[in-house]
Amino acid sequence: MDVNKQFEIGYQYFQKKDFTKAIPYFVNIINNVNRETGLEIIPYLMPCLLDLREYDLIIKLVTNIEKDLEDFHFPTGYFSIAVAYVTKEKWKKAIRYFLKSLRQFEKDDPKDKQVISNIYFELGSAYSSIGRNKKCIKCYKKAIKVSDNDHPEASFNLAQKLADLNKHRKALRYYDNVINGKDFTIVAEAYYYKGRALHELEMYKDAVSSLVMAETLSGGKHALANYQKGLALVALNQTKDSIISFEKSVEQY
Repeated sequence: MDVNKQFEIGYQYFQKKDFTKAIPYFVNIINNVNRETGLEIIPYLMPCLLDLREYDLIIKLVTNIEKDLEDFHFPTGYFSIAVAYVTKEKWKKAIRYFLKSLRQFEKDDPKDKQVISNIYFELGSAYSSIGRNKKCIKCYKKAIKVSDNDHPEASFNLAQKLADLNKHRKALRYYDNVINGKDFTIVAEAYYYKGRALHELEMYKDAVSSLVMAETLSGGKHALANYQKGLALVALNQTKDSIISFEKSVEQY
């Protein structure tokens, strides 16, 4: 079967997102053509491997062709490579490829806010993992801005980073972003950590209110929220209520 026919079949499976069937055709082409033609197949192969979580294969492939990728137009592929390196905790290499992907997406399709904001989010997480806090915060803020304030994970992670740096008042804004957003899966945790930030700011009554919401949204069971609420109640000299919260916390662990 000639190369064009193999690509046609592989591409049909690719469009149908039947990546398991597409991969053998793409790999066979790469193994049987010159290097330049093989590189043209990589942008189709990488997303297939990423979708199937074949991270080791992605890294193995990249290792063989890394020099050829220097000036290659390859935004989705670069993103796939970056994610593969994230799974191996090779943060500096991940950052390198996230940045390559970001530059090309911003140039090619600046209106694709979801993709661009997600790359900024991933960059923020990678920078956080190597202690580059200023760059981490900058990327999380950019993810939030690009998404028109609609990236709850970036808001949550940014709030956590600010809280870790003892910038609790600034963190509150981003916990509220999550609480007021559309993603309800992390709202309970946002209320819990907001309660902790309020406690650090000695705003104990507000802390209790936030922690009660965390417990309520967790179906009445949130051991850590009850423990934290007990501490806030102690600070408010509400000893009996604090004991009840501590007892609940013990029961729920």
